[in-house]
Amino acid sequence: MIDDNRMCVLISGGPGSGKSTMLHELAGELRDAGHDVSYDVGSASQGWVVVDDAHLLDGQRLDALAAAVVGGRLRVLAAAEPRDHFAELGALAALAARDGGLVVHEPLTTADVLARADATGLSTAGAALIRRRSLGVAVVVDETLALLDDAASDQRVAAVVEDVAAQWQHRLLRRLDPVTQSVLVLAALRQPVDPASAAAVLGVDDEVIVDALDAARGSGLLSASDVFPGVVVGALRTVVGAARFADLHRAALSYRLQHNVLSVDEAMAAVSLGITDPALVEVLIHGVDDGPAAARLLAVLQQAAPDVGDALRIARAALAANHLDVASALTDDLLTRSATGELGGEFDTAALVSIAAEVAWSRGHLSHAATLFAWCRRATGSSGGVGAMIADVGTGAGIVVDDTAGLAPTGAQLAADLFRTGLAASLSDDYLGAAQQLSQSVTLGARPASSHVTPEVWVATMVALHVGDHAGARHLASSDGTGLLSRFVGVVEGTAVSGDVAAGTPRDRLLLAAADLGAARRSRDVELLRRRWAEYSDVLLTPCSDLFALLLLGEIASAATELGCSDAVAAHVVAADRLLAAYGDPPAWSSAWRAYFAAADDASVAVPTDSPAVDGPLTDREAEVARELLAGFTYREIGERLFISAKTVEHHVSRIRRRLDAGSRSDLLSALRAAGYE
Repeated sequence: MIDDNRMCVLISGGPGSGKSTMLHELAGELRDAGHDVSYDVGSASQGWVVVDDAHLLDGQRLDALAAAVVGGRLRVLAAAEPRDHFAELGALAALAARDGGLVVHEPLTTADVLARADATGLSTAGAALIRRRSLGVAVVVDETLALLDDAASDQRVAAVVEDVAAQWQHRLLRRLDPVTQSVLVLAALRQPVDPASAAAVLGVDDEVIVDALDAARGSGLLSASDVFPGVVVGALRTVVGAARFADLHRAALSYRLQHNVLSVDEAMAAVSLGITDPALVEVLIHGVDDGPAAARLLAVLQQAAPDVGDALRIARAALAANHLDVASALTDDLLTRSATGELGGEFDTAALVSIAAEVAWSRGHLSHAATLFAWCRRATGSSGGVGAMIADVGTGAGIVVDDTAGLAPTGAQLAADLFRTGLAASLSDDYLGAAQQLSQSVTLGARPASSHVTPEVWVATMVALHVGDHAGARHLASSDGTGLLSRFVGVVEGTAVSGDVAAGTPRDRLLLAAADLGAARRSRDVELLRRRWAEYSDVLLTPCSDLFALLLLGEIASAATELGCSDAVAAHVVAADRLLAAYGDPPAWSSAWRAYFAAADDASVAVPTDSPAVDGPLTDREAEVARELLAGFTYREIGERLFISAKTVEHHVSRIRRRLDAGSRSDLLSALRAAGYE
């Protein structure tokens, strides 16, 4: 390393890397070789000048040393911590590199630790423990190894290196200036430590922050990507103090909130640190989902947002994420306060009722939703919009006509008018256009994504199925992000829909149960049907006799009939019959409902094909179905051509098969041709 042609040697490394030890060893070699060696930077005029911690010299002194080296007046042997932005130190390093005299001490690797352990019997796992906890700092490694007996256990190694490293790192942190300590705190908090952000958070000049960043990186406590080691956070918190640590955390989070880059986790931390800012609520609300962490997030939101307007928005977010208990608690509190006049005339009671009603819908309590909207009409004069229409029609109250003459002709009002017209049409004899009107309304009034099937899409899809508009039903179901409607529509149409889906609310679980029970029944696998029935034994606890659950109840009732447990659904069936009777048995709703029980009366789809034949010719409708079958159409296609559901087609085919005593499909087609239906 030292020869007559080399003018500058610089040893670079972090604290404890061994750079100073190497410096003094080389200085001793120079003296032993008869060279003039001086440690006085200011007075040396010839020979070698030795400088430890050269990064602490000012730029002017380093410039003078570099000039003396270039002029051949002095030769320099120096050690320094790395400083990325210290130009004068960089110039000295460039001179050393030119002469091949730049030595860089990197953190030790596990292999280096093993080599230093020599014959102590240290295991590779033990060496890795030392390397990780010491951060590869040579002085910590050497002190740890000196305290270990031969063949020490890994547990003993971990205890010794923990003690040595903690003490050394504590001493190192104490020696750093306050700004550098603060930079390390930001890094420990996983906050950005770029000069602009760090300077703004700490309230210091750019020049100061650049020097502090250099010192923090040179300390060896930041990785190349400015990551602070988690094992040193405790020591850092102790050195700077818990209060200052928290103050810096608050300052960093406030800065990120101000610049709209705060994450949800950071927002939760900000609330716990006492930061109050309306923007925090925005971040937290947008972070609510149906994941396991959402309950904690909602609790933090309630802590962060005492304002009633924020509480309403939190309730809406909780509802969208299927946290019905949270949404219900918030809306119940606000409803009580609204009823007593505590919230004042400016509060949006109609929006509150809309949220509370959808909570009731999601739990299957549509009658409670209707009660909420009726109260809202009396309290505010608000019609309740589409939600009120769904609640009123679904529970038998029919279409409540509100005076909309003074309302602006907005897109939202058009969507409401279309929904009202479509629902009214579905209850009449002229129901064929109902599904299209509801579909247009859903498109116009598109809502943000939700973790459950929204009432508007649910109702429009059910109407489409009832009126035989299967293409419309498939289109509407595709807009449901849960996949539940598509699954159910596929079962009704006789087409399998694969893939896992989850039901996050009682009503959605009712939908999933109907789909899975229907699929099991159509598979003719009695054991599968029994397993499904046991799996969904809880669904009948959910009210399921409103108008928009008729098809679901029909599927469940058919499964119950197959299994000989019709009594389990008898009360629901009676309630559904009464509801339809109250509407005068509207064809679109009644025909599909009655078809389930007609099929049951005919021994249903699971009855063996060798059952006694039913005598008599085919009815007109059965003859139509027979001709379509012979033409090669599927159940779904036949349904679309005849404006009936695929389920109804299936029932007709079952009756035809029994009338003609046909066991297989080929037998059925042959019998139909022989009977002259081709």
